[in-house]
Amino acid sequence: MRIEVSIAKTTALPNGALEALNNELSRRIAEQFPAIDSQVRRPLRHR
Repeated sequence: MRIEVSIAKTTALPNGALEALNNELSRRIAEQFPAIDSQVRRPLRHR
């Protein structure tokens, strides 16, 4: 399973925002699918 979340970069993200997003998504997904690993990462290049 793959879930992609796009975040508009109209303003800078606060410090720790990606880590907080990763933690919250991991927690919510693990409740429904305990065997799935998750990660949040920035894109490698700007589109």
